[in-house]
Amino acid sequence: TVTETGSATETGSATGTETATGSETMTMTMTVTEAGPETGSETETVTVTVTGPETGSATATETGPGNANGSRNATGAGIETGNGAARRSKIQLATPSQRRPSPEQKARVPEPAVPSEPDGSTVQRELGSLGAAELTRRGDALYAQGHTALAASYYRTALDRDPDYAPALVGIGRGILRAESYDDAMENATHALKHARGVDARPGLEAEAIYQIARVHLHRGELDAARQLFRQSISLPAAPAEAWFYLGEALWVDNSPAARAAYERYLELVPRGSLADRARRAIR
Repeated sequence: TVTETGSATETGSATGTETATGSETMTMTMTVTEAGPETGSETETVTVTVTGPETGSATATETGPGNANGSRNATGAGIETGNGAARRSKIQLATPSQRRPSPEQKARVPEPAVPSEPDGSTVQRELGSLGAAELTRRGDALYAQGHTALAASYYRTALDRDPDYAPALVGIGRGILRAESYDDAMENATHALKHARGVDARPGLEAEAIYQIARVHLHRGELDAARQLFRQSISLPAAPAEAWFYLGEALWVDNSPAARAAYERYLELVPRGSLADRARRAIR
């Protein structure tokens, strides 16, 4: 919207100020030619730059020998009054919701690069020399980096050292679930839970063992048992975020309103987690 008041004779260039609205950065150049019973003609080149969510600025340069006296008020299509009356063609700017995003705006933040696996000689040295606790820590790190097969080698070797080492049992249980070997997963997680509260206990160990057992019940369609165990898991310190997602799955079968809350809690904890897309689809 441009409002100019007063009397002026323009024979060169003029700079004015406009107020614009928008929520995206946009630069647009447009040329308007005015004709009417003015002396001469005017050509305006207007560059509009919207730089914030509410206000922006514009610079207008007018060229030509035209003379205009009186007041000028241009809004929307705009009508100019004075000795020379001219009608300006309407120019529409898309609202933020109507504008198509640029390729740069569409681009997502790239996923972080996955660290490469340790070389074979390092793996052989570690598998041959480390104790159960250190092997399990290395397995956990590799699993978190996406090297699940190599992580399983570390967990298995840790269990060769100590078959009752609960952290390694829980660690290898993740891979067993991924392989959908549910009978083995139940046996392994039950074994892990027996030792999760012992000398090797650490935050989250008991919660994850219970979560793994609940996953088996969910697969078998034993929904009451699954829901109870998922709730028990998330009530404990450092529970796996996935317990919230699968609680939502167990509740969604009966169209329970609590399912949505469970999915949303999962997304709060890990908005870019491996199950995030499924959770978002479920709550649409």
